[in-house]
Amino acid sequence: MKTAASSLKMAGHKMAPTAGISNLPDELLVEILSYLTPQEIYRTVVHVCERWRNIASDPSLWTNLTVHPEDLVARQDVEGHVECCKNDIALIEVAKMTSLRLDALTLRVSNRIIVNRLISDFKPAFPRLKHLDLKEIAIDKTAFEKESKLPCLRSLSVAGASLYHFYNLVDFRNIRHLRVDHLHNYRERLPDSEYTPNLLYLSQTCIHLEELELYGAPLPDDVLESFLTNSRGRLKTLGLTIPCGKPFWVQAIEYNMSTSLVKLIIDQEPNFLEYFFGDIDLLGMRNLSSLKYLEFSVSVRGYYDNWNQARLREFFHSSTFIHLETLNVANVRARGDVVLKSICTEFKFLKHLKISKWSGVSDAGIRAMLSDCNYLETLELRKLDTDFEVETFAALPRTLRKLGLHFCGSMSYEFIIKIHNLHPALSLEYTLDAVLSVRGLFK
Repeated sequence: MKTAASSLKMAGHKMAPTAGISNLPDELLVEILSYLTPQEIYRTVVHVCERWRNIASDPSLWTNLTVHPEDLVARQDVEGHVECCKNDIALIEVAKMTSLRLDALTLRVSNRIIVNRLISDFKPAFPRLKHLDLKEIAIDKTAFEKESKLPCLRSLSVAGASLYHFYNLVDFRNIRHLRVDHLHNYRERLPDSEYTPNLLYLSQTCIHLEELELYGAPLPDDVLESFLTNSRGRLKTLGLTIPCGKPFWVQAIEYNMSTSLVKLIIDQEPNFLEYFFGDIDLLGMRNLSSLKYLEFSVSVRGYYDNWNQARLREFFHSSTFIHLETLNVANVRARGDVVLKSICTEFKFLKHLKISKWSGVSDAGIRAMLSDCNYLETLELRKLDTDFEVETFAALPRTLRKLGLHFCGSMSYEFIIKIHNLHPALSLEYTLDAVLSVRGLFK
């Protein structure tokens, strides 16, 4: 056993910091197990299975609970009102059984009876809850009639329509991560005299924010400035719906976040069609030197394509994103090969690349990109209008671990099989048909 222990220790040093038994090579694992008798191996496996079964069957030991629509069975009475079935009531009881240890709760259901019954007793039921995700649910105000703070909550994701009600539930001074989707619904529910003051109050209360994501409607300028000023030096993730014709936004982001921001997601305003790089001078953001993750979409049409493509190349060339590891760019509608070459030229240490809804991307462009990006670990191609050849993916970077091909040209299952045969160790995700939605995973 000493020899086995020394082998395991040596393997751990080689693969740190992600060492674990699942990472061990088969040869080394066989060598370690060879020092155990069959009876010892059997007893170990039985012991692990028994412990896992006890944890899985005892909700009081769970720390993470996610509820999807398929987990619920809702029915309607003769008047059309949705009621709870026995399965739903049992689910509520299970959720409350997990309460003492639960760290994260995610609800993806629209049954308001269930949601309201859970939320109405949040404080006594979930004393250790740190992560709450209700961003796909519009909650009735009846669930918040009594003030009941969640003392340990640090991360909150909600739908905009429900944001106003959470003031009774959440102490925003403790929140580190805040995400609000469908913010336009929040604006529609409040008069103009209350909308901006409420958001200003929120921005001034969230004094320890590290991650901020607000999507669905642009913020008033003074609210954005308040959020950025109060989070200066701490905010690492920023996701916003950018309005049209607001260069102030770019200046405010660069001024306040130049040394701290690690992840930036730029969403488009719902009615935003053109002039993305014209009215919003993204070039002003090129000095975010600490940035590691960048995601944005180029929303252009017609004769603006070539002009914006040139602006995009200029942005990549003049940026100081020396630490950029992840890039997600959508809607490049002209000369995709040229933009792709610019990415490979400027970001030599890129590890994760996702491109979606691009035009003008050829097999030669992909092959050049794969040969230039020597540190690439994941590559996702989505909704490209190119019929790729298998030979395009014959030579992959030695660092590539995951390849995603979704809705690319007339891609067939035989095409996927050939790539898998070329690289059997590669994690390969694919979606073949937008109508049939044939998805798969080779791993």
